[in-house]
Amino acid sequence: MTDAQTVIYPPPRRGLPHLVVTISEETVVAHVAASKLEARAMATKDAMRQRHSRKNGREQESAPATEPIGSA
Repeated sequence: MTDAQTVIYPPPRRGLPHLVVTISEETVVAHVAASKLEARAMATKDAMRQRHSRKNGREQESAPATEPIGSA
């Protein structure tokens, strides 16, 4: 597996959430964050999981920090 890319998209207008999108060869995962600080924390947490997974030589299944968009 190649490295996943995580991008934070700012809200298009006031009152909407930030989007934290992680893209890898296998999946695309999007989370919503109420603030830029929360979005950065989510992105950092995802990056740390990826590094830990590579360091141990295996992929880890992990629950998202928040519910993915469209789940209800």
